[in-house]
Amino acid sequence: PNPCIRCNEKIKFQVFWEKAASFKADFMATGHHARIGFDAGSDRWLLLKGQDVGKDQSYFLYTLTQDQLARTLVPIGELTKA
Repeated sequence: PNPCIRCNEKIKFQVFWEKAASFKADFMATGHHARIGFDAGSDRWLLLKGQDVGKDQSYFLYTLTQDQLARTLVPIGELTKA
């Protein structure tokens, strides 16, 4: 497995989120080139490729649960690297 994927799963979205939650944080933002959307038809959060397909990093986030996706912000996912 890619070490960045494991870091996201075990550190950023587990240990870091637990610490952020202790400060009453509702969301966590990350700098990944990815997007998160909600599909009302299936009532599910979707992990989507970043707008800049050449810089897409959605594959680093594939282990995120529905709860984690619902609480994650990816503000640069709609931008291109340029």
